[in-house]
Amino acid sequence: MSLLQTQGDSFGERWQEALQREFQEELGVEVEVQGPPLVMENLYTHRGASGHEVLLIANVVFDATLFAHPNHIRLRENSGTCYTARWFDVAALRSTLQVSSRRCSH
Repeated sequence: MSLLQTQGDSFGERWQEALQREFQEELGVEVEVQGPPLVMENLYTHRGASGHEVLLIANVVFDATLFAHPNHIRLRENSGTCYTARWFDVAALRSTLQVSSRRCSH
């Protein structure tokens, strides 16, 4: 499932087109949207300001071989800011943290 969260859809752009555009812009992949969206509405307060968002969550299909073996992917925000997302084995991280904490104990 994919969550569509955009910072401003183009006027007249359908939600499916916005979702496809976001995947292309941020991950560089083409996706096919399948079925209707799950719609969720959220009213919230953040840093003292009220906010309102409507989430469209949908199943998407894409070429999984693009993400078959990498340990990271590069992402790009609408602002142009680039960053890297990495995957770590949880068991390996726990093991590393345990060894590290043993070294630091007094």
